[in-house]
Amino acid sequence: ECPLPAPTGFVNFASTMFDADWTCDPVTVSEINCELCPGWNMFSYNLYLTDYSRESVLTSLELNYDAVRSGMCPAILVSWFEGRPINDLVSVSPWYGYDIHTIAWDTLNLVGTLIPANTPIALCEGWNYVPYYPTEPDSRLHALASIAGNYTNVFNLWCNDFDSYNSSRPDGVNDLFCLYPCRGYWIKMT
Repeated sequence: ECPLPAPTGFVNFASTMFDADWTCDPVTVSEINCELCPGWNMFSYNLYLTDYSRESVLTSLELNYDAVRSGMCPAILVSWFEGRPINDLVSVSPWYGYDIHTIAWDTLNLVGTLIPANTPIALCEGWNYVPYYPTEPDSRLHALASIAGNYTNVFNLWCNDFDSYNSSRPDGVNDLFCLYPCRGYWIKMT
């Protein structure tokens, strides 16, 4: 089991953190360092940046990657592959999850303003590629409590390790128990 966020974490404050007189979010400058291993990794990040271009967001990887792809609701796939003459993935924003194929161990380093963990993420029926905003790991049940009963599948691929949850399988067969910072997740909504 993974640790739940500390009481000062962001995950469940959506209903009590804001009121009508509150006019601005606190600004928290933060740095993230996401280790990526050779092969496919599903990743996301939780920072507002000044430049979301692929080249800017992934600059710390020094071209130790040869492919990036993502899926946006409803079922629009975008990708960038090194050497391919036409690529349609031009930005890497914090609003989606991404697959990245790295050719060496590397670390994605980003500095920006922290996105609050309770920031709503728009989901549509079918598959959605979503980011994970909290700064601490959380159990799948707790992290996805606001959409409980409305999804059937969740999966992640990290360092060539595939973890998945399928509501039609017995609990002993599912192996996605926790969600982690720096990772992206495919979620199938009903």
